[in-house]
Amino acid sequence: MSCVDEVLEAAKRAGINLGADEAQEIVAILEKKLAKKMANAGADQNLDLFNLAKEIAKQARINAAIMRKTRLLNMRAYTKIMTKLKDNPDNPGQALEAILTGDIRVISDGLGSVDRRQQAISLEYAGQLVAALRKKDLENLFKSGDLDELIYKAMFDGPDSMDLSVAGAKEAVEIAEVVQKVQKQLLKRKNRNGAVIGELKNYVVRQGHDPIMLRKEGKDNWVNYMLEQDGSGSYIRLSEQTFESKSQFKDGVEYTDQDFIGDIYDNLVSGQHQKVDGTDKMGDQLLGFTGPSNLAKKLSTSRVIHFKDGQAAFDYASKFTRQKFSESVVNGIIHDGQSIGLMETFGTNPKAMFDRILQDAQKINKTNFKAKDTIKIKRLENQFKELDGTTRARGSGRLLLGGTVDFAGIGAAWRMLQNMAKLGAATISSFSDIATKASFINSRTDRNIFTSYAKAFSDIFRNYSGKEQKQLAYLLNVGVENFLGDVHSRFGANDSLPGMMGKMHQMFFRLNGMTWWNNAQKTGLARMISADLASYTNRAFDSIPTKTRLNLQRYGINAEDWAVYSSMEKKALDGNDYLVPSAVDDVDASILQAGALREANLTRKRKLKKVTDVEIQRYKDNLRTKLSSYLTDAADTAIPTPGAKERAIMNMGTERGTVLGEAIRAIMQLKGFPITYVTKGMSQQYHAKKQAGESGIYGLAQMMVGTTVMGYLSMTTKDILKGKSPAEVYDDREGFNYRTFVRAFTQGGGAGIYGDFVFGEFNRFGRSPLETFAGPTFGTAADALKLWSSLLEGKTDQVTKNGFRMIVSNTPFINLFYTKTALDYLFLYGMMEKTNPGYLKRMERKIERETDQEYYIPPSRSAVRF
Repeated sequence: MSCVDEVLEAAKRAGINLGADEAQEIVAILEKKLAKKMANAGADQNLDLFNLAKEIAKQARINAAIMRKTRLLNMRAYTKIMTKLKDNPDNPGQALEAILTGDIRVISDGLGSVDRRQQAISLEYAGQLVAALRKKDLENLFKSGDLDELIYKAMFDGPDSMDLSVAGAKEAVEIAEVVQKVQKQLLKRKNRNGAVIGELKNYVVRQGHDPIMLRKEGKDNWVNYMLEQDGSGSYIRLSEQTFESKSQFKDGVEYTDQDFIGDIYDNLVSGQHQKVDGTDKMGDQLLGFTGPSNLAKKLSTSRVIHFKDGQAAFDYASKFTRQKFSESVVNGIIHDGQSIGLMETFGTNPKAMFDRILQDAQKINKTNFKAKDTIKIKRLENQFKELDGTTRARGSGRLLLGGTVDFAGIGAAWRMLQNMAKLGAATISSFSDIATKASFINSRTDRNIFTSYAKAFSDIFRNYSGKEQKQLAYLLNVGVENFLGDVHSRFGANDSLPGMMGKMHQMFFRLNGMTWWNNAQKTGLARMISADLASYTNRAFDSIPTKTRLNLQRYGINAEDWAVYSSMEKKALDGNDYLVPSAVDDVDASILQAGALREANLTRKRKLKKVTDVEIQRYKDNLRTKLSSYLTDAADTAIPTPGAKERAIMNMGTERGTVLGEAIRAIMQLKGFPITYVTKGMSQQYHAKKQAGESGIYGLAQMMVGTTVMGYLSMTTKDILKGKSPAEVYDDREGFNYRTFVRAFTQGGGAGIYGDFVFGEFNRFGRSPLETFAGPTFGTAADALKLWSSLLEGKTDQVTKNGFRMIVSNTPFINLFYTKTALDYLFLYGMMEKTNPGYLKRMERKIERETDQEYYIPPSRSAVRF
């Protein structure tokens, strides 16, 4: 009997359904291990083949147990999802969309979606990280990058290897300990959901691999760099552990180290390692295993590239990523949060489970055409692509500009530049957030509309910059956005770049006030909701005010969960008690055990009498994430921030770096607010009011009136800053000024940030409606074509005046609301008059004719002339 036959027979006896290919690979791994032991054995050493065979057999039994666990997790996931679809037999598509991205029409867990779980988990662990660093006054050092090399060494080689007399070494060790604690928590949570990742001591961070930098280096050069050897023939950078997962043969041919590292390169430049759907064949196996076909792969480790020491890991990161250590850590947390959010809903192979659910949902409803029509395949697939990272992964597009950037990079950089050129007054344009926030408070709590507006306004003037205030914000998972620097995600595609342009982008939103505004509004709302919940913990679930109770139910929080939350210790600050997600960890063990047992028996015919520690931990995870989802989604709804549903509309399932994908992202730039205003604002306001027994239409009208009023306040503030008189709501000739109403409604009641572009002085001049709708990129392209046409026709005057206007409208930082007026009067107006004589007089007449406004200080008389 051959070795392969013996493995097959042994597997059969163990109850494992093994194929010949898997058996052959097991034999190859055994032979490889044997060859290594023979090469390393001395002349007087005996090889213990028996123990080696026992090692392989033991691992095979372990993997059989992993397979059983995987099947159980997937069976649970499938049962839960199909139960939710069956609970909504007339609209399974709505139920499935609620599972993916949320739908307020589904009251029971309708907003506890995968999208919200991913966001909540990522922010929860990022918040823990930042809170711990801030507590030790290490946050700025962590972000600076000054100690990155020392931190790499401390994490990889251990704190005992560090010379604490070296400047910064002590702080590096402390930072390393904080990061490793959070990483360990994430690792355990991934393992609880089907991953099998060992706790590696020699590990720093999920290594960044910039596809552009790798492609610029070239495959051969990269492989040679990774496999560089010292005088004794050992690899300088890679540990031997890297090659333990390598097969001896591939397609019947010897599989060399060069081949193996070359395949890793191909995987990295494709962008697959950036996705979280399990298609990354070479990287972290975060999503577990799909079945027997992966048995041989389970004999290897979960990570592929293993560096020899901390210095080698740091050198690689410095050479092949543009991220600082802090950015890599945060990106790793976000990636893990996305993976966990998918696994906790769709099992160990989310994409395969999603496809199966789609197929089965259609089969079940094959004769119920009305129900089947609710399953919008393309829309659901586009939403899943946002959840698994397909639309964010940067693939192997063609390199441009001397190999320094690709098409995706150019597209993202241009959109950032447009943001910085167009959104100087974004904070003022965001005054309508006060109305959406007040409407949210009114429809989700027992506060009346006047108290709701008072609360929304008061958060503008409160100071959330104190140490304790920031610490609480991090614990509520709403203060982390500033740390992550992703305020820009409100305005378009969430695809910012590392490097100089990304840093400028973040600086711009700090300078124009949006970072402060977002933090104040979201933190204020989360604090209010958290304090409300803390005040209700002495009540039974049914006694909680109706609107709050309904909102808890939308995130899957029921009476049993509430009993656990009520037993939690509150966070006391500024005279108030707050309910924070992390307090779940300190709940009495007997309460958690009872809750975990109840949860485990919900889907079991044969009831358990006792639950494992893993089940208890999974129950705690779920409790924390439900409460975290409640807080973070409330903030993102009240202060309209696009989620996966909105990004699916904006990106349409297209990938970055493709012509279509970049064109769609350009068209959708600045449209994040109006889309989110409809999907999260209007829709949720209507249904929340209706479900609470009030008029949905009245609630909708209430919010739209509020945003229109705030839109008028926004445009009036900008007019005053420009030196104009406010637009009249009533005039002496026509009575009600409908043009002012339209501007106010468009500015506040839907267009919001996009109104800055629609009503921009330099952008609206001479533009067609189609050019305006297509967004700043295509508007600028149209301007460039007109300029080129004028140049060909020899119209030098047109070239001069339109060229200057085009330069001004595309120059970053010159439109900040608190500097723009001075810049206009001291320079820009004069230059416009110089390039286009009579321009200022015509501008004043046009404004008076169209909006019935005048300048307090007319530019034609007061602007500096050249």
